[in-house]
Amino acid sequence: GHVLLTARHAPPASADRTLLLGCFPPSESVQLLARIAPRHVSSPRDAAAARSLVETLGNLPLALGTAAAYMRRCDVPCAEYLERYAASEGRRSSSSSSSSSS
Repeated sequence: GHVLLTARHAPPASADRTLLLGCFPPSESVQLLARIAPRHVSSPRDAAAARSLVETLGNLPLALGTAAAYMRRCDVPCAEYLERYAASEGRRSSSSSSSSSS
């Protein structure tokens, strides 16, 4: 079997068989969303949401591919996905705030 490990920071120099990948430029990020989930980024509202989403996800190809696959599989327009993502992040940050104050 194989293991895929992703990280935002470079691994130690001793890591074997490391492949460093950069982030996409914003235009390529939007193109990736449109290629994987074309129906979900086609309206003007969803196109604007796609531009916000790629910025929110840091133009990271794996995150963008996962988001696009979710939109396609669950039939969720990009604007709705972005709203769900923001709500999820809000819940996550409020739960970590409350657990750190306990």
